[in-house]
Amino acid sequence: MGKLFNLICLIIVAFFVYQYHSGDITNTDILRYSSEYIELEEDEEDQIDVVILKNKTNDLKNFLIESPNDFDQIFLIAENHSWQGRDAILSNNKIGALNIRSSFWAFEKEKGFYYKLKLIENYFPKTKILPILIKDFASTDDLDNLADKIATKYNGKTLIIALSDLSKTYSDQLTKFHDEINLEMIKSLDSEIVFDLNLDSAPVLYLAFELSEKPLFYGEKFVSTDKPLSIMAFGDMMLGRYVRTLMDRYGKDYIFENIRGKDNEFFKNTDVVFGNLEGPIKGHGRSGGTSMVFAFNEDISDFLKKYNFNLVSLANNHAVDAGWSGRDTTIDALNKSGVDWCGHPSEADPYSVYYKDNFAFVCLHDVTFKLDDNAAVELIKEVRKKVDYLIVTIHWGYEYQHTASFGNQIEPGRAFIDAGADMVIGHHPHVVQNFEIYKNKLIFYSLGNFVFDQYWSSETQEELALGIIMQEDRIKVYLFPMKSKMSQSRLMNEVEKKAWFEEFISYGDYSESTKNQIHNGFIEVKD
Repeated sequence: MGKLFNLICLIIVAFFVYQYHSGDITNTDILRYSSEYIELEEDEEDQIDVVILKNKTNDLKNFLIESPNDFDQIFLIAENHSWQGRDAILSNNKIGALNIRSSFWAFEKEKGFYYKLKLIENYFPKTKILPILIKDFASTDDLDNLADKIATKYNGKTLIIALSDLSKTYSDQLTKFHDEINLEMIKSLDSEIVFDLNLDSAPVLYLAFELSEKPLFYGEKFVSTDKPLSIMAFGDMMLGRYVRTLMDRYGKDYIFENIRGKDNEFFKNTDVVFGNLEGPIKGHGRSGGTSMVFAFNEDISDFLKKYNFNLVSLANNHAVDAGWSGRDTTIDALNKSGVDWCGHPSEADPYSVYYKDNFAFVCLHDVTFKLDDNAAVELIKEVRKKVDYLIVTIHWGYEYQHTASFGNQIEPGRAFIDAGADMVIGHHPHVVQNFEIYKNKLIFYSLGNFVFDQYWSSETQEELALGIIMQEDRIKVYLFPMKSKMSQSRLMNEVEKKAWFEEFISYGDYSESTKNQIHNGFIEVKD
């Protein structure tokens, strides 16, 4: 084996989603990446697997590396949940070379960590195990310093195991969505992104990823550059009229109280939080009544920013309800609050496009102003040349119809895909409509309302949000069906969701495999 194993540092990122102190570890679910993260110079038989343990296991042999070689030492890194001990970084025995203080009580409190430590000791009885606990306030300077010391003080065959819980939200579906985003981002082994992820202990992974850059690491590390684009997309948001009356009466947060979750988690952890802003922002806006002329208070832009909305469409039939000067005040308010926007009320033009990083949104309107479909197609073709991902959102279709119109929606929607769009998201009909898989791309014809005061119909109070993950060779969309009562949306419970999915399926013509995906709460297409 010679030089092949002279210098190996293998990163295993192990995620345990469980009650941390219970010690109950069952149900294996492993994602395995053979020789993707490490390329060896000799002997294909000596391939090393890098594994991400997604859920739980009662046998570490299921995920620890099967190799004919022993490791000299293992660093086992986890969060100090109990906050016992004086220092941000602790061990259970004084590691003099690293100048890490020991704390018996910190490890005594971490029962789950202690249980996994014993499993690892049983699997590697002759290997030196160096456990480290890190408090979540540990600074990057402290972690960088520790990584440097480990790299210089400890040579040879080194295994690093970092333990961190994934997200845990009030909704199983939201947790799955956030977990998939986290796992895809983690494949990059990029320490700079870990503090933006919904993780139990970002410092633990930061240290593991920093160590992967050190000279201890043997071979050429594969780093995934296909980081996902993640989007949370909502339908129509009308924040005036009686909605504003309720917000003034009960506080602006009233409309999101039943869906936001702890620390507004429903609106977090994605690159984009998008919705259709169904009206202008001007002055004090208009509250109460049933007027079909909308206007929102100028405090709405800050309110949207508070809930992490970072992109809204201004391409709809109410965008100039306060005149063209109302469009100007809307843009000024959004810009001041740091909320980006896209869309022109009557044209497919440069104002229709929002660019950021490697993606773009094209926001269109085809209700009160007839959209020039040819101009829209040409615009999409031009934008396609500049970005990796392209999403078209459009205000279109007939109100209160659950099935998309062929001439007004299906035909142009397919043309947008043919022109280069990766996905089309529609709004305006005030009810959820069918969707379509077209050339391995997705067209959601209408998400329905998100915030509105159309209380006279149950269907106008059934809503759909989309959790979208886009990568080079696939698009996965998590479905979040919601119910609204008095302008307060909430996620459907399991019984409601099961019945609603059956209703949703009835809106379109789907294959059995697509129906099964709907029942499981997601749609996935691959190139």
